[in-house]
Amino acid sequence: FYLAGILMNGSITRTAVGRVKALSAAWRPIFSEKFVDMDSLFGFLESSGCSFPFERVCFPTTSSIVSLLKRAKPSMPGPDGTPYLAWAKHPESSAITLHRVLVDLADGVPVGLDFSDSLAIFAPKGARAGDALEVIREADATRPLSLNNSANKTICGAMASALHPFLGEAIHACQSLTKIIADWTEPLQLIDAS
Repeated sequence: FYLAGILMNGSITRTAVGRVKALSAAWRPIFSEKFVDMDSLFGFLESSGCSFPFERVCFPTTSSIVSLLKRAKPSMPGPDGTPYLAWAKHPESSAITLHRVLVDLADGVPVGLDFSDSLAIFAPKGARAGDALEVIREADATRPLSLNNSANKTICGAMASALHPFLGEAIHACQSLTKIIADWTEPLQLIDAS
C-alpha cells in the first residue's frame, strides 16, 4: 500500500508535507504526553498486592536468542534497515552480538542513540473502491504503526520470553482476559478494531 493522500475538510492533500501535517494534527491528541500522577500510580501499585517475582526470572541466554531468531518471520525493518531474517541468516553469531548488547543494557552501558528509534507508518484501514488506483484516507482512517530496529525488537522479545512464565502471578485479576471471560455472563462478541 502507499497512502497517496489524506482527505481533510473535503479536499485531498497529496504532498508529503501536507500528509505529514494532516496526520500529525489528527493523531497529536492521542500521542501527546499526558500528565501522570506518579505518587498515586505507585500508591495504587503498592496497594494492588501484585508483585513480579524477578528473583525467579532467568536472564536470557545466547541460546534463547538463537531460538527466537530461528522463529523469525519476514518483517519490515526499522531505521536500522535490518530485517529479522538478516539476523536469522546466521543465528548463532547474531545471538552472540545481540546478547552482548543485552548484557550491556542490563549493566547500564549506554547503547547507540538510535537504538530505540522507530519509523512511523500509517497503514490505511480497510479496503475501499478505488484503492487499486490510489489509496486516499481520512487521517483517522489510518492505523499508526511503529517499525522499531530489529536488534531492539529481538532483545525485547528475549526479555519478554524470560518474563512470560511469571505473568500469571503478577497480573491483577482485573487485567486478565481469562478472568474477565470467566466472569462474563453475557455472550462475548469480539469485533474488528478497524
